[in-house]
Amino acid sequence: MRINAPKLFILLALGLGASAAIADTLPVNKPGLWINRNTSDGQTTEAKLCMDQASQGRMMQMGMAMSKEMCSSNIIKRTGNIVTVDSVCKVMGSTITSHAVYTYAGDTGYKGTINSSYSPALMGKKSDVMTTDSKWAGACPTGMVPGDIIVPGGMKMHIGKDGRPVMKGK
Repeated sequence: MRINAPKLFILLALGLGASAAIADTLPVNKPGLWINRNTSDGQTTEAKLCMDQASQGRMMQMGMAMSKEMCSSNIIKRTGNIVTVDSVCKVMGSTITSHAVYTYAGDTGYKGTINSSYSPALMGKKSDVMTTDSKWAGACPTGMVPGDIIVPGGMKMHIGKDGRPVMKGK
């Protein structure tokens, strides 16, 4: 599946925004390569992230900035290894109301379900259910350094020291 730029931006904003808001209450992810699979509309996309503690902090910083700019509400609750996030965000002229439930397996993985509704419809959709499965996969491969993300379609970016993404090419 090819993912278009607006959808990628929305996924990053919602996913990283939620992560940023709960950063103080969750374990730091294990350093190395993380594989993130998102499924929506029966199609699965995969992103690869090379992270260490510093780059994870920069990703959280990016998420917080996006969330602060776009979201009027972000309520996070944690009970044990389960985290719920309820948010209201404005993206591309549409209000996105989301309820997410994430289940964490320590510092090596998590699964989540994000139910979202869009008003007015966004890219032709009034609602969406996305599942996410993120797992630690070992050391980062040659050619990836902490902060690198390879998104669907092979586009590579790097989360810079200022918390902003920088495109690196394919």
